[in-house]
Amino acid sequence: MYLAPLFEIYRDLGDKGAEGTICRALADLAIRLNRLQDIRAIAGFDELSWQANRMAAVAQGFGLTEVSTTVRHVATCALQKKTASP
Repeated sequence: MYLAPLFEIYRDLGDKGAEGTICRALADLAIRLNRLQDIRAIAGFDELSWQANRMAAVAQGFGLTEVSTTVRHVATCALQKKTASP
């Protein structure tokens, strides 16, 4: 039986530990999202792709599948832009 990632975190870490872990992960996602915006402004497509993939991994680990899918699309677009640029 598959258990939702958040349920597993709470089960394994308890309320206090899970809350801290989730808060740190959400803060990490917020920082990475801000970096994506900054990187896009300077057109650093290699870095944009790397940051987006890291963001996707963190989001997937917490069951945020829509966020994960979206940032993977961002990573793919960044790679395509990089290869299309002269």
